Amino acid sequence: NYCNDRQRNVLSVFLKLNSGMPEPIEYTYAIELVRSSGNASNHTVQGTGQFQPGWKNGWKSFYYVEDLASDGFLCPNEDKIKFIFKLRPTTIFEYRKVLEWHLNQIEHKRKHDEHAIARLEQNKKWLERTASEQRSKIEKIERRESELKESHASKRKDHEIIAGQSCELKALKRENESLKRKLSNIAAAQKRHRPEDRRDEAQRYKKAHD
Repeated sequence: NYCNDRQRNVLSVFLKLNSGMPEPIEYTYAIELVRSSGNASNHTVQGTGQFQPGWKNGWKSFYYVEDLASDGFLCPNEDKIKFIFKLRPTTIFEYRKVLEWHLNQIEHKRKHDEHAIARLEQNKKWLERTASEQRSKIEKIERRESELKESHASKRKDHEIIAGQSCELKALKRENESLKRKLSNIAAAQKRHRPEDRRDEAQRYKKAHD
């Protein structure tokens, strides 16, 4: 963050607490501007202030921008600067409050995760049971489909047998009619050749010529 301080551009640096205890906690913080060369000391500023989520503390005039390069803080060929930030509660009591709050948050998250795992386990069992029931239904449908195919094939075969028998029956009927006609012809021929028939025929012939 840059601002103007008596016609000179200065670098402003602030620390902001995004999440944490809802009540204000006293912190000691330090912001260290790192030199690009490890031989020289860094520029460090320390302070104390209260933090809670959304609050920020720092310095409006942290360092003059025009001096960053000449003082060795601007990394050559990279056009960037490096910081080290340090933050801790001012007393052991404040540290204990923060630690207890974090432990409570971890415990709350653990219970929430356990409930989530239990729900997932229930959903898993329900899905497994549903999948098993669906597999049983699928197997039943497949068996029924196989039975229907076999039944259809059997019916088709029966229809073929019936059709064949019908054709055979028609042929037998035609043959029977033919045999009846032949038997009738034979009977007529036999009747013509019986002795009494021949005598009757001779008498009829004689009467016709007397």
